Amino acid sequence: MKIIDIDNIQPIDSHVHYIKSYKGRAVLMDLKSKIFRYEIEFSIEHNPIEPPKIKVNFKEHPHFPVLTLITKIKHKICEMDEKGIFATLC
Repeated sequence: MKIIDIDNIQPIDSHVHYIKSYKGRAVLMDLKSKIFRYEIEFSIEHNPIEPPKIKVNFKEHPHFPVLTLITKIKHKICEMDEKGIFATLC
């Protein structure tokens, strides 16, 4: 299972300034090159001392190992956050 992208990202209003919440769609490809799209919600909690904490929730249950998938999605979100992609959405 390979994560290709996270698209259709939209911010979710939050009253906590250091936690940013978003909804979007994870685009995945399996070993047979078949594309799957799953609706997700995720949040990024920024802390001045530690690296950001990322939480991911699936809107629908994927038919793949969830723990491996969440780890890959968190890594992709971290890369996107370092590039500043989420800063342009607010």
